[in-house]
Amino acid sequence: MINIILFFLICFGITNIIVREDIFKWFRKYMDKFKIGILFHCETCLSFWIGLGMYWLLPEITEYIALNIFFSGVLSSAFNKILIITLYKF
Repeated sequence: MINIILFFLICFGITNIIVREDIFKWFRKYMDKFKIGILFHCETCLSFWIGLGMYWLLPEITEYIALNIFFSGVLSSAFNKILIITLYKF
């Protein structure tokens, strides 16, 4: 159970830092030159891809989620969307 929570929090943290924080502003501006640049402005989109990556990078954390790699991406994206709505609504 703790692995799933850890997976969600890691995915949320990485997504939030890349999409919202000033430290990656230069990176987002640079990526805007390419078609993939839109990905770095969308929390739902980026968290999906981060979830896919986390499945491969941290197999010991994702072993309990392991229906397949796609499911990890979908879970990451859904959790991120719920957390963003909850945190930024107030």
